[in-house]
Amino acid sequence: MNGSLNKVMLIGNLGMDPEIRYFEDGRSLGRMRIATTEFYRDREGNRQERTQWHTVVVRNRLAEICHQYLKKGNKIFVEGRIQYREYTDNQGQQRYVTEIVATHIDFLTPRSAQASSGQYQNTQPQTNPAGNSGTASAPQAAAPSTAPEKPAEPQAPAADNPEDDLPF
Repeated sequence: MNGSLNKVMLIGNLGMDPEIRYFEDGRSLGRMRIATTEFYRDREGNRQERTQWHTVVVRNRLAEICHQYLKKGNKIFVEGRIQYREYTDNQGQQRYVTEIVATHIDFLTPRSAQASSGQYQNTQPQTNPAGNSGTASAPQAAAPSTAPEKPAEPQAPAADNPEDDLPF
């Protein structure tokens, strides 16, 4: 194989409401943080958990959809690529950032859970609009996902993690 691959797939919970910035030329850039948690047994056999935080960047229509429909605590599936960048902050310090640039997001929090907490609006987002740099799929009652085939969720650790045991 002569090529290379930069692909990331994550399932986790939002640790904040998505933020969005608009630019003069009409583009938009969104940012959100998601937590992924893994469970393991230590040497003594005690169940431990480790939470990793990831910064996810979304662009244009995908950013607008995420900003409109997602809230802190929602579970999402993110597909994209990893990106490293550096910049100089206001104090002159060199900073390094690792981000996931999302090309596809599935909303995994059930519609009923969002509606009961007042987080869901009745309108559905468009999926894969023209000029979009990614796609989003909102949860739909008894409707199959319009997303491309995604990997199976790791079921064993999830069974030990009740939904009210979120890492934030």
